[in-house]
Parts: sequence; C-alpha cells; structure tokens
Amino acid sequence: MTVDELIQAQKRLTETQKAIPPIREEIFYPGIKADCAFICKGNCMIPTFIPGELVLIHRQNSFNDGQIVAVDIGGGMMLKRIYHLPDGFLFVMDNGLLYPPFKITGKQAEEVKIFGIAVARR
Repeated sequence: MTVDELIQAQKRLTETQKAIPPIREEIFYPGIKADCAFICKGNCMIPTFIPGELVLIHRQNSFNDGQIVAVDIGGGMMLKRIYHLPDGFLFVMDNGLLYPPFKITGKQAEEVKIFGIAVARR
C-alpha cells in the first residue's frame, strides 16, 4: 500500500481517531519512520495538528518528555503531549488556552496505554 493509498483509505473512515491496523510496509518520509496512522479530530492540539490531518505514528511504548504520543487513557485514541511524573503522567495540549493540562497518577496511570509517538503529519 502506498502512502497516498493509505491517506485515501484513512480519509474514508467514518470513525475519527481510529488507528489503522499495522501497515505491512513501513512508511518512509525522508528520515521518518512510521508504521500506522490516524486522522486527528478535535482542536486540543492546534496549532501542531489540525482536525482532519493524517498523523503518522511510530509504534513504541516509550517516550521522551514533551513528545506527542498517541495514547489511550480510557476514552479511545488521542494525541497528547506527555511528561513523566514520579507517580504518573502529565498531559499537555498545545491549545492550552482552551484545554488545561491534566495529570493521571496512581492506579489510573497504570491503565494508560502509549500506542506510539507522532512522527509526521500530512
């Protein structure tokens, strides 16, 4: 499947923020490796990601503070900027005027599922 075919297939999905199953061939942009993608919904990550953009994700469950991750925190797949806390995570949205940061700590932090890091958009 080519990148353009993937983009067209993803745009046809009616459910937003639904991850595409792993791609047989990794997608390569110059210097960028991604193995799945989904369409961004909502405005919490503006200006970094615009609703309707295809976001390419490199699957991994580790991250560096400040990276944008595709994460399931109990409500489906979301894009959030993430930071480690001693007992959990701090999530920060780039559209901070409308969406304040929030923490997930303790037992709830154990349920956070990091799907991968955002590596590109299209």
